[in-house]
Amino acid sequence: MPRQPMHSAVAAEYAHCTAPLRRLADRYVNEVCLALCAGAAVPDWARTALPALPDEMAAADKRAHEIDRAIVDLAEAVLLAPRVGETFPAVVVVHRGRP
Repeated sequence: MPRQPMHSAVAAEYAHCTAPLRRLADRYVNEVCLALCAGAAVPDWARTALPALPDEMAAADKRAHEIDRAIVDLAEAVLLAPRVGETFPAVVVVHRGRP
């Protein structure tokens, strides 16, 4: 059990993990929580994977953000394709470059 299992906003013991299909790395968290709640030993495959988990989760998050960005880029390209060559009016609200 963690040193501080209490969640201050919930005022109770608390563990958070997301759906395993959304982030496969959370599969390990689920197994650890299930074992601890059942009073059983944490499976070796889950325990030995824990040290590498932060890097794996960061890589998965990076890929997810890249995919999200690619989806937005594709949608913009599809929607604007018929308007290639047009000039659009615009207003600059912030300028961060050289004067």
